[in-house]
Amino acid sequence: WRLLDERERDIFQGLAVFCGGFTHQAALAVTGATPRDLLSLVNKSFVQPIGAGRYGLHELLRQYARGRLDAAPPQRRFDLHDRHCAYYSDALERWTADLKGARQREAMDELDLEIENARAAWLWAVGHGLVDRQAQGIAGLSLYYTWRVRFEEGETALHRAVKGLEAIAGAHLGARLLLPKALALWGDLLIEQGRRDPGIEAIRRALALIDELEAAGHDVR
Repeated sequence: WRLLDERERDIFQGLAVFCGGFTHQAALAVTGATPRDLLSLVNKSFVQPIGAGRYGLHELLRQYARGRLDAAPPQRRFDLHDRHCAYYSDALERWTADLKGARQREAMDELDLEIENARAAWLWAVGHGLVDRQAQGIAGLSLYYTWRVRFEEGETALHRAVKGLEAIAGAHLGARLLLPKALALWGDLLIEQGRRDPGIEAIRRALALIDELEAAGHDVR
């Protein structure tokens, strides 16, 4: 660590926000790391190339980087997580379109590699009430968890979203508009796990909220 220069330390510290590896494009967007920066960290054994343009951190080094990041100023930590969230929210929006089109197989393969980053970014948006970013990824994540038969993981993530949206729906129109979709997708994943009654109840709540929004003049399509 003492042999790294200040830029290398900042980049390595920032890489702690990634989960399960990252591409050089993602590293650039989140930490500002260029391919040359990554090569320097590879040569110093702080970063590992893991194939197909992807990089990763050994788990012990990731924990060390996380410790350094936890000691950083709060605004820096927020900025790194916010950029990570923004990058993967945009990616989830693209993957959602691809999952419904001709690139379905490629999108699933990409999500297999990036699902931990995508999930972490989406849950960070949930935890910070970033409704627009939640909306970007909610359909794609639900499709992925359903098609990969990861029902429990998906249901847990959707349940957190429902709770978060419920908490702010009274003061946030976007949350009120997204909540029925979250409820319906959560209900689907409950049913997939054999929890039919609570799943149906969640979907009924979604339909009731849609009726309320439509009666108030909102576009619920």
